[in-house]
Amino acid sequence: MRIEHYSMLEPIHERWDCCLQEQHPLHSSWLTFMERAQLPYINFRYFIISDKQNAVQALAYFQITEFSLPHYRFPFFEWQPLQWLEKRIMASPRQIITCGNLFQANSPGIHFLDGDVQKQAAIIQKILMEISTLYPEAVLILFKDCPANSYSALEKLGYRRYRDEGTMILELPPHWHSFTDYIRSMRHRYAQRIRKARKMLAEIHAHEADLCQLQSHCLRLEQLYKNVVRRQPIRMVWANAAYFVEMKKNLKHRARIFFYWHREQLVAFRTEIVHPNHLELHLIGIDYAFNQKFWLYFNLMYDAVKAAIELQKPALELGRTARFAKQIMGAKPSSSVHFFKVKGVVPRMMTYFLLHWYKKNIRGKASAPPRIFRGQ
Repeated sequence: MRIEHYSMLEPIHERWDCCLQEQHPLHSSWLTFMERAQLPYINFRYFIISDKQNAVQALAYFQITEFSLPHYRFPFFEWQPLQWLEKRIMASPRQIITCGNLFQANSPGIHFLDGDVQKQAAIIQKILMEISTLYPEAVLILFKDCPANSYSALEKLGYRRYRDEGTMILELPPHWHSFTDYIRSMRHRYAQRIRKARKMLAEIHAHEADLCQLQSHCLRLEQLYKNVVRRQPIRMVWANAAYFVEMKKNLKHRARIFFYWHREQLVAFRTEIVHPNHLELHLIGIDYAFNQKFWLYFNLMYDAVKAAIELQKPALELGRTARFAKQIMGAKPSSSVHFFKVKGVVPRMMTYFLLHWYKKNIRGKASAPPRIFRGQ
């Protein structure tokens, strides 16, 4: 078995893409724009695994992040002496390796061309030996959105399974032909909430931006995006201004960016990615000085629902955050399975506390979904 690894995909993208369909999450069209954007705190590594006859057996994609204070809502601990210790510990970046794409849900990082489970297990072991040699200081290795046929191999290698109620999905029945149908299907109190929100958007002008407009306003997009990201308890990756431009260049009509203006000021945006079987609400940005008056957050969500119905998609992916807000729109969590291994006593403790906090504050709030639609 032969392993080649590269820090950039651009020079080898033709060979890489020969093994993938265009819509596959590891296709170069979904990955190379992140290289060109030169994102902060992150690097990439690409593996091609071949047999003795030089036939490709598997592809693997890793994101290497430098995790430190900007990546989570500091302080984590309420007791002041622990805050001091936490700041000392997190002052130095901790290297985290993720097999998969942290910018998208349901994006595993390994693609096997051979269905033999024993061969796949051997490939995973070989890749892990190589990645551990390349990054000996890494404190955590995460396999994201793992397919079921990889569970046994990862468990034998000492990786811990973690089931996550990840991204929120709104299923769109085929009899919804308009946004009005969506509202009519809801119970009265939730329908009234939507009607109220839509009235509050009267002073806002929204339109889809072309590449030229995107290039002109990308710095403002980054600012609005950071307003949202800073409210998240954990943010493993950050987009920058170039991310939006390069994404549009790569994905073309599959990436849609909408601007929201109040008079001459850009106060919000939303990005969508059009997949064959669903619409993904990708990244958003908001000026919170205008959010309360115009209910911008909810209206970005409602506009995404409207767009998905108009595109006749059977589902809308709404992302991981603000789960209760998405539940009262009718969305439900979609389960995914990850595997991870932590190295070192302090990183293990931090991981334990972060997972405990996440289960208590995020998953717990989404445990009792309200009855949104008529007939439930």
